[in-house]
Amino acid sequence: MDASEAARISALDDVELIKILTIHAAEQSEEVLALATEEAQRRGVPIDEAFIPRESGTEADPESRQWVAAGIALNCLHCGADGFRSREIVLNTRAMTFFDLDWLNRGAHAMECATCGLVQIFAKRPTPLTEC
Repeated sequence: MDASEAARISALDDVELIKILTIHAAEQSEEVLALATEEAQRRGVPIDEAFIPRESGTEADPESRQWVAAGIALNCLHCGADGFRSREIVLNTRAMTFFDLDWLNRGAHAMECATCGLVQIFAKRPTPLTEC
């Protein structure tokens, strides 16, 4: 492994590290992906696009939806928007990751604000407003 590449990867912030491992993974060499994965695991950073904040100045996602959890409409805790994208995530634990058994971890539902990117996590899946 190239020491300068390892230093570059370790100097990245968490968001850039996640982008390398998700959005830009197809453009990376196996060596870079291995270094980035190792760094993310060392930091305890979840490797999921849901944790990448939207860039400021971008419009809300036209595919976002309104959701209800426990009978209450979801609103973003940061910006107040009501449009979210939903995805299932795994709640990783260090022990299961150490033994390469991440698939045994519990799942949850991440609701990403389509405006600012704040992620709210729910144990039970919220219901789309159109199904209420």
